[in-house]
Amino acid sequence: MKTYAQIVGGQVVEIIATAADITTLYHPSLLWIDITSVMPAPQLGWSYSNGTFAPPPPPPPPTLAQTAQAMLAGGCQISSSANPGLSATYACDPQSQSKIMATALYIQVNGKFPAKQATLIWADITGAPRVFGAPPEFSAFATAVGDFVAALDLVIGGASTSLPAQPMAIP
Repeated sequence: MKTYAQIVGGQVVEIIATAADITTLYHPSLLWIDITSVMPAPQLGWSYSNGTFAPPPPPPPPTLAQTAQAMLAGGCQISSSANPGLSATYACDPQSQSKIMATALYIQVNGKFPAKQATLIWADITGAPRVFGAPPEFSAFATAVGDFVAALDLVIGGASTSLPAQPMAIP
């Protein structure tokens, strides 16, 4: 049995293994190269030129804006010195940002947690509950997330070249 690569436009587009004579299986206008003994074995997408196969070049590294978008999708890491139980990664997608800022505004206006809660339970990015013991803890958290998101938005928009360091420290 032999293995063949079909070449179209200088690129491997199909690989087949057959015991049959390849010239009897396909139209003679198709270019098939015997790769049975070629090492390393060519893969789909490899280039072919002058009898030589080559893998595609590696993708370019992500741009700074793409890195910022990936950081945003990955969440904001928080490190709390006063309440280590709050140290975690939290979602900062638009819906999460909205909920964080609405809760922070409630606390700022009323000086307490919503719904007469003595503590505020907030899920981290994995869904694990984290307990904020006092309104100032949540306000510090909201500020850290807001600063993190704003710094990333500046990078994504091209107004900054400085990615925020993680974790974001809060008391």
